[in-house]
Amino acid sequence: MRKLKDFINKVLTMRNMAVVSIALMVVALLPVIMCSFHNYATGDDFYYGAAIKQALRDGKGFFGCISAMWSDIVEEYFAFQGTWSSGILFRLVPVLVSERFYTVTTWISFLMLLGCTWYFLHYVLRTKCKWNSAAFWIVISIMSICLTQWMPFPRAGLFWYTGMIHYVFPFGITMLVFTWCFKYLETDKIRYYVGIILGMTYIGGAGYPEVVLAAGGVFFVFVWMAFIEKVSKKQLWLLSIPFLLEMIGFAISAAAPGNKNRGGEDFGFSITNVFVTLGKCFKMGITGSVTYLIDTPLLWILTILVLAVSWRMFSNNTDQKVKAILKHPALFLIVSYLLVSAVYAPQMYAGDVQSGYSGGVFDSYYFTFIVVWILELVYLSGWFWLYVAPDHENIDKASIKLVLSAAILLIMAVTGKYMVKTSIDYTCYSFWTSGQLADFEEQMQERLAILQDDTITDAVVPEMNSEQGPFMHFALMRDPAVYTNSVTRRFYGKHSVIAIPRDEYNEHFGK
Repeated sequence: MRKLKDFINKVLTMRNMAVVSIALMVVALLPVIMCSFHNYATGDDFYYGAAIKQALRDGKGFFGCISAMWSDIVEEYFAFQGTWSSGILFRLVPVLVSERFYTVTTWISFLMLLGCTWYFLHYVLRTKCKWNSAAFWIVISIMSICLTQWMPFPRAGLFWYTGMIHYVFPFGITMLVFTWCFKYLETDKIRYYVGIILGMTYIGGAGYPEVVLAAGGVFFVFVWMAFIEKVSKKQLWLLSIPFLLEMIGFAISAAAPGNKNRGGEDFGFSITNVFVTLGKCFKMGITGSVTYLIDTPLLWILTILVLAVSWRMFSNNTDQKVKAILKHPALFLIVSYLLVSAVYAPQMYAGDVQSGYSGGVFDSYYFTFIVVWILELVYLSGWFWLYVAPDHENIDKASIKLVLSAAILLIMAVTGKYMVKTSIDYTCYSFWTSGQLADFEEQMQERLAILQDDTITDAVVPEMNSEQGPFMHFALMRDPAVYTNSVTRRFYGKHSVIAIPRDEYNEHFGK
């Protein structure tokens, strides 16, 4: 047993664990990256990109494109929905540059989901909690795998521009805003305040879960810095301006006449519904969190690692500033629960809307839970080791490492197969090795050759098979009036676009 403990102490160092964690994260991202190079625009991408595409065909120049985009946003505002800032970015769909350029969708998703979350947690863990680099990367790497591999709707979050820009993008901006709030109050640097102003204004017109998350988070920063860290300078009150700008932006979104068309005739304000919504949110804050923990076994491993790393980092921490911010566990837990619950408010208030909910809504819930869960674990661990059990010299570290390692191995042995088969990596890898990815690429090139041919005004394309792997691909139908056909026709400047069975296509047009 002694030799085993010595071996564990020698091998399971923070540095080695960090290297392994980073390697696992990189490997986990590779299948998604591979598929990203075969991703193409579809459905709503064409709807939102059509106005600028037509302006470009007409040679209207930069200002002509801006005018076309603005007219399209106003039309949607009155006809369907009011999320104006998302609407602006919707219409800058990458396919306007080229079909191949659409691949940046996945890379933007990585940047906003992983990059911005890393930035926020780097500030919390490295700057506020004084963790070392190895500890930070252990937690960040495994968290990144959880975020990307088991998000509820990866097709929308990773591969579909419209879904990504409406939920993943504003989530990333929210993480930036939180970080900038703290940094502004600590440094007084105007660049952080400008970032907060721009970020909060944008979020006001973006996806509704992020509107709630940003507002609640900034309010929490205000309360925390004022009453816990005792910041009394005027900059604290200046946070009310971006908060107000977000509320104005949200009011513009909420007041859109088109919201009734999307939500149905019953959509509107109701005092009764407000109280019902609060009850539902508090319930979802618990049931939703429990569901994520049950359905995502890697979160169990992440939990063990966060607790273990927190123990190592806080058990040797003598920084009085760190100790001071970790003395309010009850307040932190209450605020965390309120934030996790609050993001459900838009859905709970709206109920069963006529057009249904985008999968990105549920991605937002999942992202919020994971970030808050990590913060809760870190905070409670820090409080425990600094206040409840400060005398820990007699703890056998090797024994704890042995027990935790055994627990992780047991989780992997019991749930490993389930984790693999439910991951987006498995979907991507299976799609590639089965030959379906190559088939999808071949069919897309065939279709694009027809749609991009300016000599064809009434486009007839062969139907594609239903094997889409990780991609969000809206099928074209025989009926030229259906939504996907209509927006595809408009984007490519055709008189009509239809899809017919391949046998019929080959018979009429040859292969």
